[in-house]
Amino acid sequence: HHYSQRVFSLYHKINHDTSLDDVFHQFGEVCNQLFKFDAFTVSIKMPSDKRPIVYYSMGENSESWQGLNFDLQQTIHGYSIFQEDKLITKNWQHDFSEYSRFGRDDQKDMEYLSVLSVPIVLHQHGIGSVVLEKKTNVGYTAIDLQLLEMFGETIGSILTWIYQYKSTHNEASFDFLTGLLNRKAFLDRFIQEIQRAVRFQQNLVLLVLDLDKFKNINDTFGHLYGDYMLQTVSKLIQKSVRDIDVVGRYGGEEFIVILVNTSKSLAEQVGKRIVHSISTYEFEEHGVKSGITISGGMAQFPGDSEEKRALVKLADEALYDAKSQGGNRVILHGN
Repeated sequence: HHYSQRVFSLYHKINHDTSLDDVFHQFGEVCNQLFKFDAFTVSIKMPSDKRPIVYYSMGENSESWQGLNFDLQQTIHGYSIFQEDKLITKNWQHDFSEYSRFGRDDQKDMEYLSVLSVPIVLHQHGIGSVVLEKKTNVGYTAIDLQLLEMFGETIGSILTWIYQYKSTHNEASFDFLTGLLNRKAFLDRFIQEIQRAVRFQQNLVLLVLDLDKFKNINDTFGHLYGDYMLQTVSKLIQKSVRDIDVVGRYGGEEFIVILVNTSKSLAEQVGKRIVHSISTYEFEEHGVKSGITISGGMAQFPGDSEEKRALVKLADEALYDAKSQGGNRVILHGN
């Protein structure tokens, strides 16, 4: 009972923001206190992975295994993942003579003998393993197996919780059509980026974009074609900015971008690049060809304002100026 309490106490040390590395580190610390082993290894194989990966390891020379991609079949460390079952043996070299530890090239690592392994289960599928190894043939007990199975189940439950939270969080934060940040998530991020700019004494530029005469597209070609165009435009905008910049869908045919640590002159170049990439793009879906342009307005922090709402208002005013001049252009506030 005492040992099981130690395992389940891990739930209180982990939250939805905990990284996989931290999860496994917490388990490793408890494992080190409860079991005798010369090697402790946690491996994961997600559905998108071709081979399992050693995510966490403890023991002599364990750093050489960390991050290792290894064979799933006919390996001791792949057994519980592939079979979705436990493995317990006093001498794996005798009982599994056709197996190796991680692959054919590891020459079996003859120093390890006793093995205890259990699967990690996520959504009713084996996606990983927890493996204990000793250099002696003093085997692990039924109590050791029961306790390690609790470890595997607990890791699986925590991973399920973390992934479900992140999935729900993503659904709440991202626009379902374009995959960009939605309005609320973008404005939350905008506050964070302003705080970062203050801390590091940097500039940032807010760019508000709106497709020109988009209603004509929906009226002429239908809303499905309009959706295709919005998805394509979002990709073109993302390709025109850096990875550190932040792109969101502000609503309807309106997009919004934070250009991080950027001067007005550089921001203007980015804005013009976006306008050009969209105006020259040949949109085609199910044999229907068309084109569209976009207009943009910009305001800089802290030069134009130090307040979030004021920056949005100033960028909107610059956008209105761009529209009033015929569209297909970007205008900086004050120009």
